Amino acid sequence: MVRPVLLLCLSAFLGCATLPSSPVKPPDLPTDKQTRCSVLKSQANPLIVEWPGADRATLEARARKAVVPVRYVGCEMEILKQCALPGQYAYTALNKQRESIVVRDVDELYAKLPLGAASLEGALKSAGELNVAMVMVGRYEWSGTPRYGDLQGPDCSQATHVVSALIVGAFDFFAGTDSEKGGGVGVAGAETGIRRQSKRTTIDEAGDEAACARSTTKDSEPPNDCGAMLRVEVIPIPDAPTFAEEKRAEATAATPSPVSTSAPATPPPVSTSAPATPASQRLVSMGGVLRDSKTGLLWAKEIRTGLSYDKAEEYCSDLRLSEAPLRNRGNLLAQELAEPRGNGWRIPSANELMSLKGLDSSMRGAFWTSDESSARRTSVDGNLLAQVYFPPRTTIEFPLGVAHKGTSPYDKRNVRCVK
Repeated sequence: MVRPVLLLCLSAFLGCATLPSSPVKPPDLPTDKQTRCSVLKSQANPLIVEWPGADRATLEARARKAVVPVRYVGCEMEILKQCALPGQYAYTALNKQRESIVVRDVDELYAKLPLGAASLEGALKSAGELNVAMVMVGRYEWSGTPRYGDLQGPDCSQATHVVSALIVGAFDFFAGTDSEKGGGVGVAGAETGIRRQSKRTTIDEAGDEAACARSTTKDSEPPNDCGAMLRVEVIPIPDAPTFAEEKRAEATAATPSPVSTSAPATPPPVSTSAPATPASQRLVSMGGVLRDSKTGLLWAKEIRTGLSYDKAEEYCSDLRLSEAPLRNRGNLLAQELAEPRGNGWRIPSANELMSLKGLDSSMRGAFWTSDESSARRTSVDGNLLAQVYFPPRTTIEFPLGVAHKGTSPYDKRNVRCVK
């Protein structure tokens, strides 16, 4: 039993010793921001330390004059420069609080830094770790109730939320860490003697921690050099048109359509040729199936959300829907009644899915296609095995019909089956 352990330890040491001094940097991955965030619900109190300094300065300047409306959907927050809500934020000094946030993978990145997650994926993959160190000293707060009719400005039609509070202080946002990693202990507890230093790279910083030390709970405003914007809190504008539209889309996608297993006594004939009718009349509905009278494709009326590619493929292959009334037959008297049939239901190709653009308002979010993506997906250590066995996919973002290549098959997306 001694020899195998020694051999294992020696192999581990030699394997580590032959590693290159600087790992090969993997190619930049597609940001795919919309498709990642379309399935996320907006967080009510996101950090903004990842914002460019100019954007934080804009927010600070506007917050000094009035309450700030924003458009906040998924992982995107936009300050509406020509929209304001009359009102003022009141400052409350707090006992100094420190908070450290560590991000080590993409899931944590989108959960902890959603507003800048897409742009930070490359930095995370290169450094292996992102860190935010904050000192919080106070809070600006507005205690009113947002009403769409109170907004003022030409950009207000895009508003979904207002900034109800802002946390201020100082922060240091950096990639990597100053501590040594991986030193000392190897396989079976053997001392390898190998240490690797993770280089610390500053991404952004604002405020002065020394200045924050002067803050007290009696302050009427933050100390000079300690008023950097760290985090915002937002509340929705329930009667805002854009916000209401987003909620209706979420409700439509979440509510499954009823599936009928019986056909009407006298099903109407359907032409296989493209009709000279508006696009909105192209999809002929019958039970749980829609027939595109231009392409002849049959579409499941129900849209399933939050499925990995494998689960979406399994869902479509097991689908059973009534479709006979939608088939064009020469002899209507011989037309059979609709029966549950599932043979042939599948995930559509990108071209097939794009044919639905503008036809169905319930098509919102990112949808799977059967197309394998040509974009290369590489793990941090350069291992391509994941790409070989789990090829990335092309997804399409609706309602705009934008294609995104390089989507991981493990991501959660929507699916609409076709036949």
